[in-house]
Amino acid sequence: FTTLILSSVLTSIGAGRRERTYGTALLLVAAAMTRPEAIVIAPALAWFVYRCRRRVIEVVRFGIAFAGIYGVYFLARWLYFGFLFPNTFYAKLDYGSPSLVGRGLGYVGDFVIAAPLLVISLLASMLLYRRSPEWVHASVVVVTILLAVVIYEGGDHFAMFRFLAPALPFLMLLVIHTLTRLAALLPNSTANDLGLVVVCLIVLIVSGLWIGRPIHRDGLGLSQQQRLAFDATLADEWSQMGRWLQAAAQPG
Repeated sequence: FTTLILSSVLTSIGAGRRERTYGTALLLVAAAMTRPEAIVIAPALAWFVYRCRRRVIEVVRFGIAFAGIYGVYFLARWLYFGFLFPNTFYAKLDYGSPSLVGRGLGYVGDFVIAAPLLVISLLASMLLYRRSPEWVHASVVVVTILLAVVIYEGGDHFAMFRFLAPALPFLMLLVIHTLTRLAALLPNSTANDLGLVVVCLIVLIVSGLWIGRPIHRDGLGLSQQQRLAFDATLADEWSQMGRWLQAAAQPG
């Protein structure tokens, strides 16, 4: 899913040819088939297509290609299952609940604590937004959209911020951009290049280590080892419940 989102954005900002417009639509269709919330970046992709090509007809082609292909898939799925959305949509989410938004803000807040260097790079890129290349504009917009979606959905119970995984490649691109701009202020070009590589590796390693730490807001007071054991037991109980439902309940 993350690869498809990244590929669709990078394809949308490429120069000129019609094939890139259709490629953007196909990649977004594949992403939306993987996880339906990918649709939220469709308006942003349409805007990127227009900014890079300056032709409304390209936006129309993108919209027709995406709506035509994904529309057929959506209709077929609806007719087969009888529901507009996957069952997890109805089982897990209560859209519009203030408490859910509060949980989502807490989830994003935990991510800021776990990966402050990535967030600082995002903020720095926003400050330099007007004088940045198109891929930086696209990265800032997409990360902002993905963060808003996670807040609206209420975040997630599990560790390692899996709901924010699609934003990580864009954040790393922004890290590279911010550090490159800072390195350009130094006098020695060789030192610039070496320092840039070292700092990027430090940001990547430090952020990865902290993102991997489980941060929980449930107040159980467990140690990390106890928490991991608790999660494993909980997952096994859910698995047993699923097997019981499969054996005891008829489909539909």
